[in-house]
Amino acid sequence: MIHHIKRATRHLIFWSLIASAISLTGIRLLLLGIESYKADLSTRVSELVGAPVTIGRIRANMRGYNPELVLNEIEVSSTVPGKKPVIEFKEIRMGINLLDMLVSRDRLASAWVTLVGAKLTVKRKQDGSFAIVGLKASDEQPLWLLQGRKYEVLQSEVTWQDEKRNGRPLRFEAVDLAIINNDQQHRLNIFMKLPKKFGDTLTVSMNLTGNVFKPSALDGSVFLDGKNLNLAEWVTVDLPASMNIDSGIGDIRVWGDLQHSQLSSLVGDAQLQHLQLIKPEQGTFSVKQLKTRFYWKLNDNQWRLDVPNFLLETADKKWPAAVFSVSGDRTKDDLLHKLGLFVEQVDLQEASRLLQFFAPLPEEQTRLLARSQIKGSLEQFSLFADLDEKHFAVNGKFTKINIAPSATMPGIENLTGQLKGSDQEGSVDLATKDARMTTSGLFREALKITKLKGTIAWQQTPDDWIASSPIIELDSPDLKTKSRLSLSIPPLMMSAKLRITYQRAQ
Repeated sequence: MIHHIKRATRHLIFWSLIASAISLTGIRLLLLGIESYKADLSTRVSELVGAPVTIGRIRANMRGYNPELVLNEIEVSSTVPGKKPVIEFKEIRMGINLLDMLVSRDRLASAWVTLVGAKLTVKRKQDGSFAIVGLKASDEQPLWLLQGRKYEVLQSEVTWQDEKRNGRPLRFEAVDLAIINNDQQHRLNIFMKLPKKFGDTLTVSMNLTGNVFKPSALDGSVFLDGKNLNLAEWVTVDLPASMNIDSGIGDIRVWGDLQHSQLSSLVGDAQLQHLQLIKPEQGTFSVKQLKTRFYWKLNDNQWRLDVPNFLLETADKKWPAAVFSVSGDRTKDDLLHKLGLFVEQVDLQEASRLLQFFAPLPEEQTRLLARSQIKGSLEQFSLFADLDEKHFAVNGKFTKINIAPSATMPGIENLTGQLKGSDQEGSVDLATKDARMTTSGLFREALKITKLKGTIAWQQTPDDWIASSPIIELDSPDLKTKSRLSLSIPPLMMSAKLRITYQRAQ
């Protein structure tokens, strides 16, 4: 019995090979006469491109068990006299996977097309949709790119332009691109060996669902990896606050998710070096090195940015690592109405320098921040602000705070404590040792404070603003006191009542 099965199997394999050989021979014989179809193919490609196309040579071969056509010496004539065509090709390869076609009965879904040495322009239009200039299709949307099995663009030149953000065109050479379709699932892989002025390499990978050429109809994920990028060359639109990148290089990796063609989350890490930022009124902000990781997410018009690692090194200092989170609301007017901030740890001098340069503060507040020369750190510090209603709430620890004196206010050094409250009420718990109070010429020497301990509470009432403390301990080398504090300030701050009682410590 087993002997008969083996014999039948051998016969089946033998005759299958004979049938395959005969079929392939027949296909090869058919391909020998493919030259006679050159005129028909020229007409078909002309209809696709929307311009007269002439094919110089056409040949056929087999890629494994699958037939393939190769079109060479392709000339695309311009529809406008005296003007170069917007699209060019050196070679076009077209093939069909016979097994897939036999199974699916869909010739288009079983085909692959490869463009070699093409010159294409890809645009993001004002409505957010994408178009490939030079490919004739309904509304400039070549939907057939989403229907075939696989499309490749090899050793080609691609120009990218973002019309929605009025960006200037970016031209890339030596681009390899592949589009792989499976029904409504589309995978796009791009690898570019960049011109020297842009950097080293750029890799992009997308897994998408929906119609790439229609706005608000796309879901999926995106990955981007750029090596040794020249950051100044990648800025194609105006940055906020008239800022500009003068120089800098960096390695950047980003993972993103799309929902209805809108970015819903972003994860990334960046390593930047020799970064020079310029603002007309602020001068130059120089970064020797910046290493950071970030996580951004949008959920029901609420966004949140988590930065678990922010290592900044400027020309004069290597700053302590910062860890922080920022959240806010997304509105139609693109204005910030609510703001949340959590700081696990941040250096205030570093934060002050960043705020002075990057934050859109009024000129007077920028000068005040610069004159304060604030130093110290915040730990486990949270802030919530309703910018429309002018309400806020804060909670956190401040350590070794230094604030320079002004003409109207004394300065302080090495102030430590805990802050908790809102614009209506709250308290400050002071736990300071070895501090100093400084003035602008009022005293010859700074007032040394060996100990400052106590709780100061504040409260906003309809009639005035009240600050009070049941007891404050203040020790200096010459004096030790325990005091009670009560301060009342009317809304217009026309007058103030201050009552302080103290007793000298025994």
